[in-house]
Amino acid sequence: LRRFGIKDFGLISDEDKQINEDALQYPDDLYLLGAYQTCRGKIWIITNRISEKPGDNATTILFPDER
Repeated sequence: LRRFGIKDFGLISDEDKQINEDALQYPDDLYLLGAYQTCRGKIWIITNRISEKPGDNATTILFPDER
């Protein structure tokens, strides 16, 4: 979470990193993805906007097979 919080999006492609950077400029369509290797396997962290209210976001942490 610390890495995700400082905008280190981990093991994603350069194209996906650019998409994250673009999303940060337009919070109305916020969707961020981070992927990280842990001792228990790879995890994904996803933050997305869940309502019209500014700042109303949800962050989900999951293993890739849980999607």
